[in-house]
Amino acid sequence: MKVTKSQLIQLIKEETQGEMEFAELEAARQAYLQEPNDDTKHELGLMINKLVEPIMAKMGLWWEAEAYYNVGELVFSNHDDMEVIIDPRGSRGGYDLKISPLVGAEDDFEVIEDTFGSMKGVTQFIYDLENPHDDGMVGEPEAQTELPLEHKMRITKSQLQKVIKEAIKEEMGSFGMAEDVIELLGSKYNVMEEDVPTILMAMANSLMDKSDSTNTWRGEPN
Repeated sequence: MKVTKSQLIQLIKEETQGEMEFAELEAARQAYLQEPNDDTKHELGLMINKLVEPIMAKMGLWWEAEAYYNVGELVFSNHDDMEVIIDPRGSRGGYDLKISPLVGAEDDFEVIEDTFGSMKGVTQFIYDLENPHDDGMVGEPEAQTELPLEHKMRITKSQLQKVIKEAIKEEMGSFGMAEDVIELLGSKYNVMEEDVPTILMAMANSLMDKSDSTNTWRGEPN
């Protein structure tokens, strides 16, 4: 599978658009984890209000902000049968999620607990749980979802990974070296697996900026 540099950038952008929407939130969370104080907690709260609260509200789950500012947990409830608690200081370095039935609804569903590496992963899980027959992606701008399918390049994450590995292999001459480059992001720079597409997108954008004068990649037109 050979693609031009501009096509690769487009594929990465489309696959990682949701992650990029949450990049500022993740930066605020890291600042809060590294230096927990009223200022960093407030900044993270602003990002929750900006990005997460609207997504959850569309699912009928309302943010109880006082719980966050009192104990540091994000609590959402539909005031009917469900409560969602998200701890951004998760025990395994991610976000701890707990979905519980409210009093009187214990027979409706069982408690669900899991840990996710990103807030987008948390919200997507809840969205999929609430909308089992919908393949929508949280954090994707409405303008993107409204585009006709024939105008959108679609690719799965496994396909994207294959494209990237083949491109690196072609540049470096071995599949093993391609694997090493991808692993390097995690081992040396502590990039979590689910964040790798976002990092690759930033790298791709940097490459595009640096090569505007040539507009070619390995002799292929953009």
